[in-house]
Amino acid sequence: MEFDINTQLQNKAMQKKQQAHKAFLGFVFVLVFVVGLGAGFLTATLSSDGAGNIQEAKNALLNKNADDLSLFWDVWNDVKGDYVHQPVDEKQLMYGAVSGIVQGLNDPYSVFFTPDQSKEFMDEINGEFEGIGAEVAIKNNQLVVVSPITGSPAMAAGVQPGDAILRIDDVDTAGMDLNTAVGKIRGKKDTVVTLQLQRNGETPFDVKITRDRIHIDSVTSKNIEKDGKRIAHITISQFNGETADLFSKAVTEVKVNKPDGIILDLRNNPGGYLDAAVEVIGQFVENGTPVVYEQKSDGQDIPYKTKGAPTIDGVPTVVLMNAGSASASEIVAGALRDYKKATLLGTTSFGKGTVQDVRSYADGSTLKLTIAQWLTPNKTAINKTGVVPDFYSTNTKEDVAADKDPQLDAATLYFTNNAEFVKTILPPTEEQKKPLVKE
Repeated sequence: MEFDINTQLQNKAMQKKQQAHKAFLGFVFVLVFVVGLGAGFLTATLSSDGAGNIQEAKNALLNKNADDLSLFWDVWNDVKGDYVHQPVDEKQLMYGAVSGIVQGLNDPYSVFFTPDQSKEFMDEINGEFEGIGAEVAIKNNQLVVVSPITGSPAMAAGVQPGDAILRIDDVDTAGMDLNTAVGKIRGKKDTVVTLQLQRNGETPFDVKITRDRIHIDSVTSKNIEKDGKRIAHITISQFNGETADLFSKAVTEVKVNKPDGIILDLRNNPGGYLDAAVEVIGQFVENGTPVVYEQKSDGQDIPYKTKGAPTIDGVPTVVLMNAGSASASEIVAGALRDYKKATLLGTTSFGKGTVQDVRSYADGSTLKLTIAQWLTPNKTAINKTGVVPDFYSTNTKEDVAADKDPQLDAATLYFTNNAEFVKTILPPTEEQKKPLVKE
């Protein structure tokens, strides 16, 4: 996605595997796909129909390293020959083996998708899928909500970033891998799933959520007029293939009103394509400005630079963020902070600072593999620590229940009465700087 990002829909042909690559930063939507598994060398031998030539795979791998792979084939043969339910589906064995390879990385962002999962994955990236509308991850061996999608069934049910998911339809999630969890949570429109949640260590509670078909408009905007000030409120819910164009259109529309300020709302934005994030930042900074660095395993830092002239440089901007702001949204917040183009308001972001490359295979399966970490323009790494806001503001569960939004109110106050803002909205304490979901 993902999980990195630039040249978002790169189509590189690899000589040996003929894989299509995409750079991506983001999370997984619970109802469609999962973050956590991975693929490896075994997929190289799968045929175009997905069945695969197992003997060719075996010969190729044994010739490569017979000692290291002898255990694999011993187990393969035992399962193939002696499993009680025969015949054994070799293709499913192969997919399971491939998934296990990347699972061995213990990296929650490296994932292998079977052809069916790959289709769901791409549907989700493109903003169309069925489910509850939330992103999940495994943190500290616990299944947790990264963020609900704005307007989704999950948000309507009161699901919040950082909620621990203890049970799914009476099935305990302890020790459950992410792929299994996502498979249990997602489902067809109009079906119901019950999640047992725990919030901030309090007493667990059940939430029934009716799944739905979810379309994500990644950018929405509205005008706020208060105390003689005109403020543009632009929300980016994720960075998908439409985001850059939609953001440019929104900026063009709000500029007509000559706003006194812009509120860029990145709350509950789990990330997405890097090139979309870079294009959004490019509306604020000069052409050719490095806005993120991709740091490889060899220590090499690769800069990604903006293209084109900025259109809203100089317009006072507040970025709203919370614990559900992750990955590409953290890139935007970090770059605007480093270049002093915006004031950050809210709570510390999620802290997802790694880069994933998406590779597609001939049978329709997909590998999302962590290949680097990213750094802000000031070379700051935020993985596991998050981007810390300049000023702290949070919405309580009581606020949510009462349909109140103190964070948005605080952002509005920044423009309508800055002296009062500085007096009442303070920088975060050391405790408040810590990310909500800890490793």
